[in-house]
Amino acid sequence: MKGKMSIIASLMMVLLLVGCGNSIIKKSIEQAKVAIENKEYAKALISLELALDEDKDNKEAKNLYSIVEGYQQAKKLVDENKIDEAKKIVDDI
Repeated sequence: MKGKMSIIASLMMVLLLVGCGNSIIKKSIEQAKVAIENKEYAKALISLELALDEDKDNKEAKNLYSIVEGYQQAKKLVDENKIDEAKKIVDDI
């Protein structure tokens, strides 16, 4: 009986941890979206990195990270008057 209770308790802990991981990912992605809307791109990247730390294969986080990073690179190039290089980056996004 103790063995069954121990197994059940272990399973519940695993399910709880997995559920929390998904919650962290969703919350991080939502925070990143808010940061993007507020033009706080560095904060967005940090939130997306947190999501990717939890799940490196999360497509939404990977796509958003790529877009934000590309935007920052393109903006820097535009500020340096390197328009053609910036256009290439934007085209790749």
